[in-house]
Formats: sequence, C-alpha cells, structure tokens
Amino acid sequence: MTTLNFALIGSGSIGKMHAKHMARHIDGAKLAAIADVYADGARVCAEQHGVPRWTTDYRELLADPKIDAVMVCSATATHADIVEAAAKAGKHIFCEKPISKTLADADRALNAVQNAGVQFQIGFQRRFDPHFLRVKNAILNGEIGKPHIVHLVSRDPGPPGVGPIGLGGGIWFDMSIHDFDVARWLMACEPVSIYTQADVLIAPGLEQYGEVDVAVMVLRFENGAIVTIDNHCDSAYGYDQRVEVIGSAGAISIGNQANDNAILSNTHGLHAAKPLPYFLERYDAVYCHEVQVFVDCIRNNTPTPVGLRDARMSVIMALAARQSHAEKRVVMIG
Repeated sequence: MTTLNFALIGSGSIGKMHAKHMARHIDGAKLAAIADVYADGARVCAEQHGVPRWTTDYRELLADPKIDAVMVCSATATHADIVEAAAKAGKHIFCEKPISKTLADADRALNAVQNAGVQFQIGFQRRFDPHFLRVKNAILNGEIGKPHIVHLVSRDPGPPGVGPIGLGGGIWFDMSIHDFDVARWLMACEPVSIYTQADVLIAPGLEQYGEVDVAVMVLRFENGAIVTIDNHCDSAYGYDQRVEVIGSAGAISIGNQANDNAILSNTHGLHAAKPLPYFLERYDAVYCHEVQVFVDCIRNNTPTPVGLRDARMSVIMALAARQSHAEKRVVMIG
C-alpha cells in the first residue's frame, strides 16, 4: 500500500511530540505538512523534523488532495471546527482529546465524521499503555472476579496558571476526561451517575474563571461498580498515575513509572526515585503506539479502537462532573 500523507494541525507540546514520532517511528505514514496559527511554531517544528511544508492556515492543507489524514493537536476550543472541516474534506482524523467542551459542538463534529465515512480516533492514549492494559485484561479474564470498586489517581506536577482559559479544557476536559475514559473502558459499560467534590486550593483566583484545581468524583456504573477519581493539579513529587480495581475474587493495581525501580535502604529509611516528571515522559512510547494503531486501521480499513462514541461519552461525563460540582448534587448521566 502507498504511504499515507499526514498533516499536523497544532505544533504545541503535544504536536511536537506527535511530529517527532511521525517523522521517525510510524510505519506506513509520513508527516507531509504542519499548520499552526503561530508561524514560528509551525516553521520551527517543520525544520526540526524534516517536514517540507508549513502554513498558518490549516484550511490550505484540507484542500490539498495529496493529504490523506490529519492530526488535530491545536487548542481545545478549535477541535470541533477542525474535525468538522476535515471530515467534510474527506480526511481521516486523529484528534487529541477532548473533541469539544460542549455537547452541541461535539455532536456537530462527530456527525460530520459519520456522514463522511472517514476513520476517526480520539486521543485517549492510556488505553494503549501496557500497564493499564494489564488491568483491563485481568478484568476480562476474570482474574479478580466481578469488579466492585475502582480507584483512579491522576495528579499533575505543577499548578494551573491563573488567567483566561477559554482555549484550554480546565480540569474537567484536560485532566479528568482521561479518567472518565479509562473508567468506561475498564468497566465495559456506561456510567449511571456522578457526584463531585471540588475546590480551588492551589491557585487562588482560578475560581473567577469557573475552574477548580482539586477534585474527587464518585461514579456508579451499569454493572454496579463504584468508581472514584482523585485529581490534583500540583503533585510535588511528580506525575502520579495509579489504578486499583477490587473485585469479588481479588484485586489488581498499578503504580507509577520512574527512571529506575531501585530501592535504597539505609539507616534513614527506604528511598526510591520519584515518578517520571510529566505526561510526555510517562506516555511517550504509548503516544507513538496509539498513532501506529490509527494508521494501521486506515490502511486495513478496520474500526479504530477509540472512536465516535468514546469521544462523545467523555464529553458527557465531563459536563456531568462540572454540573455536579456547580449544583452540589448527584447528577444522573443519561
């Protein structure tokens, strides 16, 4: 089969990482062009990774018949419009989460994808991580019996900035949304309800923008399991990513990844390396793998593993979590 030509839209931190992988490690595809509203960002990223073309207008790339697929790595507020335009242009689409911060925009974009019949994958990379997959397989294989309680921990290593955040996702759409997707994936069924306790305890002033920096959520799923999600935006010891599932026949858990797993024992105690500093280091190889899977799905005309429904349900769950916090009540998820 011929090599697929990809266009990268957005050359920020996540875009740079995808550009690195696409330029060196993805079989069956090449990065043919980069678009970013900031000319210097697009130009520098293209030069660093040997990409022959860059522009400040992604629409130029959507109009190019030689471009087969796009990777949407731009600001959160732009995702829905770009996905809709790419679908109407007949391009296959890999989109970083979330698809949108509103259900109306999400449905508009996802309906365009469905009508166009192009391949679509939303960027929930944790599903491709071997440690998370071990937990998933333990549930599938019945190793721990029927799941009763799931506890998900996601804590970022730095405080959120205080300022207008309309272009970003905030805690619900940038951080918690990964845990919502992992919960659905592990339980293999849909959530029924959610209750949120949240506050601004790290970055005073954030509340004026309708945001929080710590949150704990309790969800009930269709299979009866209770899922708790623990989010914190200023973990002093590194990027904290843990999972525990307790079932009728046992439990399984995964801890953090570090540069080494050595434990030094001396008269002062037991000492181990801190977790990896942030998501780019923790999930670098996983991001590469998820894009390779997407490319393989295009080339083999097979369904993507994280698709339209997953993109939509994650938005619904984020909206319900935010509503529960705002209204201080349990919100049913319909």
